[in-house]
Amino acid sequence: MNRGNETEEHKMMKMLLGYLFILLGYFVFYEDGLSDVLAVKTRENRRWLVAGEAERTTTDHLVYNVERSLRRGADRIVILVPDVSATAVRQKLQHQLPRATWTKVGVVTVSQLHRTIARLQTTNAHCHTAS
Repeated sequence: MNRGNETEEHKMMKMLLGYLFILLGYFVFYEDGLSDVLAVKTRENRRWLVAGEAERTTTDHLVYNVERSLRRGADRIVILVPDVSATAVRQKLQHQLPRATWTKVGVVTVSQLHRTIARLQTTNAHCHTAS
């Protein structure tokens, strides 16, 4: 789960991404060589690989990470960014990636992720009490 000199913020972002995927029914692997977080799910006889990247800034390796994940078989990529970085990250990806690649990438802010996790937890709690 831990990779060298990463910050506490980066570790927390990876954990949040992993938790989201777990709530959505994926198996989760951290630092697998494909991405920060790899989520795997089989549905309707099809395997889905979603690569998750925790990006604190718009560094040069951002585009490389996206392209690498797709080359290695990821179907989609979710990039988690701090709220203040979202616009810059989206712009960088839109300008540097072909449209066919950009459509496979979702940029999500930490605030958006927290709200989504809270909704999923509430939904899951209602499902468990109803059964």
